[in-house]
Amino acid sequence: MREFVVRAQSHRAVLGDEAAAQSVPWLAREIDNPALAAFLARRHGV
Repeated sequence: MREFVVRAQSHRAVLGDEAAAQSVPWLAREIDNPALAAFLARRHGV
C-alpha cells in the first residue's frame, strides 16, 4: 500500500506540488522494490 502512496505523491510532484516532492524520498526509503526505484529515478532523476 505504501508503494501506491509513493507513486501518487510522485504524480503530484510532477504536477508541481512541492510538499509531495519532498515527501517522496521519505516515504520510499524503506520500500525494497527495484521497479519502484527505477520508476522514481526515471521520473525525478534520483
